[in-house]
Amino acid sequence: MSNFGNHVQFEVYQTMKQPDPDRLPVSYEEWEAKARGVLDDGPFYYVAGGAGGEETMKDNLHSFSRYKIVPRMLNNVEDRDLSIELFGKSYDSPLLQAPIGVQSIIHEGGELASAKASAALNIPYIASSASTKTMEEIAEVMGEAPKWFQLYWNKDPEVTASFVRRAEAAGYDAIVVTLDTPMMAWREKDLKNVYLPFLIGEGVGNYFTDPVFRSRLESPPEENPTEAVMHWTKTFGNPGLTWEHLLS
Repeated sequence: MSNFGNHVQFEVYQTMKQPDPDRLPVSYEEWEAKARGVLDDGPFYYVAGGAGGEETMKDNLHSFSRYKIVPRMLNNVEDRDLSIELFGKSYDSPLLQAPIGVQSIIHEGGELASAKASAALNIPYIASSASTKTMEEIAEVMGEAPKWFQLYWNKDPEVTASFVRRAEAAGYDAIVVTLDTPMMAWREKDLKNVYLPFLIGEGVGNYFTDPVFRSRLESPPEENPTEAVMHWTKTFGNPGLTWEHLLS
């Protein structure tokens, strides 16, 4: 993993050809511009946007930019050891793939593509509750590679328990509990684009395949996806204010 960047640089300088921006954009800004060129407004701004006036996004970027690499000169770095130990397991580096849901809106492979990339680099992948692909499908393509599962606490405690059991059975090493989504955020760009991927069946793969969630429905999601989506809106969010009320 640590030599990947050097490999790319050597390839460029050896061939004396400028990097193909379609194959390998060099900067983050080029990656973002390329995404803007291929994605519709809804999916692009769902990923690139944030809640409210996006002040928290700006603050986060500003805070992150303040972190610097501290140079340690005159140290032997020929045989570096970047490994760490977490919860009794060793990992090659202190890097993890953060949980990102509904990846199917930006790539046809959905979460499977990024899961495979994490497995190839031996970086622990954190699968989101809000994945379009199921936690079992993600675990299957990763094999024995390290993987964690991010759990959104559901208002139906039996669904929450079912998710935990499934993650354990699929071989996930840890549960990452997320508690910062008590209700739907006020996302200005999504409102302007009238875009909420869950309402069109994206990001609900774990729910639609869950035996407890399915037992709450009058008919299977395959036969009545609208009913399944509406039931999902009742169980994901603030107990006092369901998404069904907001959408009615």
